[in-house]
Amino acid sequence: MLNLDQWWINECNKIAEVDDKRKWKLIDKLTNYRSTGAVQPIKKVINGSEVYLFEDSTIRVKFEDHYIRKNGSKPLDNGVFDKELLTLTTEANAGAGEALMK
Repeated sequence: MLNLDQWWINECNKIAEVDDKRKWKLIDKLTNYRSTGAVQPIKKVINGSEVYLFEDSTIRVKFEDHYIRKNGSKPLDNGVFDKELLTLTTEANAGAGEALMK
């Protein structure tokens, strides 16, 4: 009979030998990962009624700020971006494209 350490090592060794689907099942088992299968919204009670803590639009803006703008809530300065893009495009079209990539 295997002790816990031997079992753990055997399961870890299997990871390198199995397909991706089985690999993730092994990892989930080894890490005791349990998924609820869905995101649960945060609710609170106001005046006896359950309301959502965040509106969809608030969540969308926060995600855009973090993943798209990557600078908090400051919007991108499109004028600076457009000017730099035009400069680089002009240089690339004039034959300096290889130099720009170095």
